[in-house]
Amino acid sequence: MAIFKNIISKFKENPEADLQSFDFREVFKGHYLQEFIVKNIKLIILILFFIMLLVGNRFAYEHQMSEIARLKKELEDSKFTSLEVSEGLMKQSRPSQVKQMILNRNIELEDSRVPAYRIKRKSR
Repeated sequence: MAIFKNIISKFKENPEADLQSFDFREVFKGHYLQEFIVKNIKLIILILFFIMLLVGNRFAYEHQMSEIARLKKELEDSKFTSLEVSEGLMKQSRPSQVKQMILNRNIELEDSRVPAYRIKRKSR
């Protein structure tokens, strides 16, 4: 902005001046750019700080998202393993399976002919 203001002010000072009389060598040498940077160095540093903050935030976000994906996969694997274990335990604890295991190991146990009953305790 300051570059354009300088150019406009030079033309306002001398209205008969045209573009051919304007010295573009000053623009190419960097005088206007250097003046702009010196005047706005605090703003430039602030913008660079915000850009670095944005990049760092983006990196942290991507790292967290990859960690979440890894933990979700681990949770899914754990649920599958838990399901396999509970299925195996359910299979072994079926009455027909228990009876078959007793017969295979030659343990002398029989099914009870008397139904189970609850023992009641007298309260004091």
